[in-house]
Amino acid sequence: MPLPGTPWRDAPPGDVAPETVSEVDRLSQRGALYGHWQKQRDHAVRLAAAAEAYPRPGRSRTILPTLPARDSC
Repeated sequence: MPLPGTPWRDAPPGDVAPETVSEVDRLSQRGALYGHWQKQRDHAVRLAAAAEAYPRPGRSRTILPTLPARDSC
């Protein structure tokens, strides 16, 4: 999920490769790892849908400082 304040803030979320999902599932079933990654995937999909349904036109979400333009002398 792209994070606010980054250059990718308006990019759609990516997804995990099916091979990775299979491997993480396998490791989870063995108890070799844990976490709520599947819930996070689901949250990312819902957040992306909400962002698309309720766009914020004309309102920058960038929190990074902007630098004044330099004169090219």
